[in-house]
Amino acid sequence: MRKFHRNMVEHFKDIILHYYKDKNQLGLSAKKLIEAKEIDILKLFNIQQRYEKLSIGSEITFVDNVPTIIVKKENFQTWSTSERQNQRIVLGNQMIKSIKDLTTSLNIKVYPFDIQRATSGFIQFDHIGNEYQLNKEIIFA
Repeated sequence: MRKFHRNMVEHFKDIILHYYKDKNQLGLSAKKLIEAKEIDILKLFNIQQRYEKLSIGSEITFVDNVPTIIVKKENFQTWSTSERQNQRIVLGNQMIKSIKDLTTSLNIKVYPFDIQRATSGFIQFDHIGNEYQLNKEIIFA
């Protein structure tokens, strides 16, 4: 797994050599065997590139040949540094709670895009999570 993680294409070449060791009477290299068998290795190379882009910033460790990513909470935390930022967070959260109360308790239809426009983007609506969020760029500006 460790070798596969480091370089998928090279690991595949080793597998090809091992798989065809009895049939490889001429002693062809892995590259020549792949060409002779007309294996499209470009697809694996593209997968490797996408995999490397996804794993940037995440350190993968191997415990008993099982890949593991250790997620540290500190890497995803942001702390406010001033009283003004704290006040923006508190007031923004109060407004979000009030909007939720309007919709759940009083059955009043609230339009998320209008809330975003009314607050100049300070309160945003995440359609995937179906929830309101504070805009971090405005809080920390």
